[in-house]
Amino acid sequence: MSQPSVSSTSTAWQTAVSWVMREHELEDLDDTQRQALQQWLQADPAHLAAYREACSLWLALGFIPAPGERG
Repeated sequence: MSQPSVSSTSTAWQTAVSWVMREHELEDLDDTQRQALQQWLQADPAHLAAYREACSLWLALGFIPAPGERG
């Protein structure tokens, strides 16, 4: 079994981050967007892994206040 290329891993990560950002900016995806996300996630196990990692990172960074918001 071969390892995914750096390029495909990078592309999966960039796409995953884009989806996570879109979800949080829009707060709710419409049906077409939700279906596109599900198709992308199901297309390759690497997509799901990258998406889960991006969600975890987003959540972790959300708990860190911006410099101007620190008490």
